[in-house]
Amino acid sequence: MKKKFQIDFDDTHQWVFNVSSYHNFSLQHDVFQKYLAVIGLFVFVYLLLLASVVAVYPV
Repeated sequence: MKKKFQIDFDDTHQWVFNVSSYHNFSLQHDVFQKYLAVIGLFVFVYLLLLASVVAVYPV
């Protein structure tokens, strides 16, 4: 009886671990995408400023 309970407990624990690690991965993935979007925005603004400066003051 104890052995059976032990196996069930291990399976449940494994399932909880899988769900939590998957959730953490999804969370990190969302944060990573937001991070990339912010970097992309900064690069775009920087290039825009650079282009306007070069247009106004030809090197």
